[in-house]
Amino acid sequence: AAATEEVSASMDLQLESMENISTTSEELKDISRSLEKLVNKFKL
Repeated sequence: AAATEEVSASMDLQLESMENISTTSEELKDISRSLEKLVNKFKL
């Protein structure tokens, strides 16, 4: 039983990190969009 508990715990951790990665990539997309807007604003 202990082994399966460890496995499910590590799976939970993997799911959490995957969710964190996806939110991070969304934030990165937002950041790059705002950077693009800034660049376009200051283009000469």
